[in-house]
Amino acid sequence: EAGWCEDSEANDNSRSFININLPAAPQLASPNAGESVSGSTITFQWNTSPMATNYILEVNSDSNWGESTRQYFGEVAATSQNVTGFPNSPDGNTYYWRVWAGNVAGWCSDAEANANSKSFVNIRPPISPTLSSPDDGTTVAGTSILFQWNSSPTATNYRIEINSNPDWGSGTVKFKGAVGSATLYQCTGFSNDGTTYYWRVWASNAAGWSPDSDATANSRSFTNLGIPTAPTLTAPIGHTVISGSAITLQWNTSVAATNYKLEVNTDPNWGESTRLFLNETTATSQKVSGFPNDPIVATSYYWRVWAGNAAGWCADSEANANRQSFVNLGIPSAPALKAPANGGLAPGTSVTYQWNVSLGATEYYLEVNSDPNWGADTVKFSDYTGGSLHYTDASYSNNGQKYYWRVFAGNTAGWCSIAEAEANKQLFTNIGTPGAPDLVAPEDDAVISGDTITFEW
Repeated sequence: EAGWCEDSEANDNSRSFININLPAAPQLASPNAGESVSGSTITFQWNTSPMATNYILEVNSDSNWGESTRQYFGEVAATSQNVTGFPNSPDGNTYYWRVWAGNVAGWCSDAEANANSKSFVNIRPPISPTLSSPDDGTTVAGTSILFQWNSSPTATNYRIEINSNPDWGSGTVKFKGAVGSATLYQCTGFSNDGTTYYWRVWASNAAGWSPDSDATANSRSFTNLGIPTAPTLTAPIGHTVISGSAITLQWNTSVAATNYKLEVNTDPNWGESTRLFLNETTATSQKVSGFPNDPIVATSYYWRVWAGNAAGWCADSEANANRQSFVNLGIPSAPALKAPANGGLAPGTSVTYQWNVSLGATEYYLEVNSDPNWGADTVKFSDYTGGSLHYTDASYSNNGQKYYWRVFAGNTAGWCSIAEAEANKQLFTNIGTPGAPDLVAPEDDAVISGDTITFEW
């Protein structure tokens, strides 16, 4: 009732305050809910919360936010924060994160921060797989090739590239694309012509693909080369008769072949014990020795050739389908001559020529000539005589003409050489013993005087 205190007293005791609300928990931006994030350092971002001056970020592997499982907990002035130390495991770890907003009035409630919390998986991309087949540097035949590789841990998908350029040029790509979760891929359309290809494989999971450097480091190459076909045989063919202890066999080139393998055998079933020859060569012909070359016994031989290259050899069935055969039979020697004897006389108008047997001969050829050089204009007789060992010619003049004669021996393999027949040639003279002359003087029973008498006939 006495009154009010002085204004000065009230002023001296006055106070001030700010009327400000607590900021709301911010909306989280990145990593997003359920996202897979790779790396040992991850950037967390959130939206601005009105009136917030500071934020608290918590990252935790426990959805109940246990203190012992915190990856990060701290106050942040900005709306983003890099957090390090994540394991970046290929198996993946789930993390939960939340952000409080604060100002001078305090911090938003845990309930708000929890309501806006998100989770993500920290997982790194898988490593590029180790390649299995085709092996590095091998030769692969075929127009369709199967590519295989080992599993890469945590991989859920693979991508393969096949390229004829080791620098992986885009214009030389044979195939490039994702092939699912399988660890193999069948690629078709290869040319089978000796082209070299390079291949690599990437692996991926929810975090992404393995880097190019990984895939390239594990890349391999191979040559796509088909096995050549068996060559066509050219000589000898058709069961022809061939003489000689050494015979040259020939065949055509087989496309893409770098080697050939020749077999010669007396057995059409190719038994090992009857094999005369089996060997490789880079040429399209081979001289084979050791044939019996018997002029009496004809031996049949069968031969086949395989074609090969780095991809392998053609099949036995192909070589067998092209096989050929021939007969090895020796040519008989020129026979020894019997009559007329060398240097002797053969009187009369009929001369019989005789010679010895030549082993393996089935026919003979007789040549008679007045010229030792066997001129065509001086031939007396030249013809086959069949298998006979003699021949009679009844057309001689019996005038003292000298004749040379020789005989060739032959069979289905051929005729002996000119040199052999020439070495055995002989010479004779066609002239008979003369008759006694008619006496002219003195006449029979004449009486002649003188100590010198002239006789005439």
